[in-house]
Amino acid sequence: YITTANGKKLDFSLPKTEQEKNHSLKKETKNNIIESSNLKSKPIINKEFYTIVGCFKQQKNAIYYSNKISQKKYNCTNFFNNDASCYMVAIGPYTNITSANNEIEKIKKEIDKEAWIYTKIIN
Repeated sequence: YITTANGKKLDFSLPKTEQEKNHSLKKETKNNIIESSNLKSKPIINKEFYTIVGCFKQQKNAIYYSNKISQKKYNCTNFFNNDASCYMVAIGPYTNITSANNEIEKIKKEIDKEAWIYTKIIN
């Protein structure tokens, strides 16, 4: 805090985010007194899982292949991946890795024997 000439206090600290506010956990003690403790927790990382069935340099090829896979009644999409510098054709998303693993053998038999699971961070 900085106090101005007229006595007003100015706060230049960064405002707390909702996540920082939620880190202040309350716990009940033996005497039913509630204490507040600031515990740091790991940040929440939201993920989606996809089965990758193709990767193309040109978006038009990824769109064409994605449409072809969709005709087989799969939820298919495509997106650009900066690390691979290509448009990935993907089946999904799956909300967890178990769901993706349950489908990959079927996808390998029906679409692409070299299909693999990709984890996309969506934060």
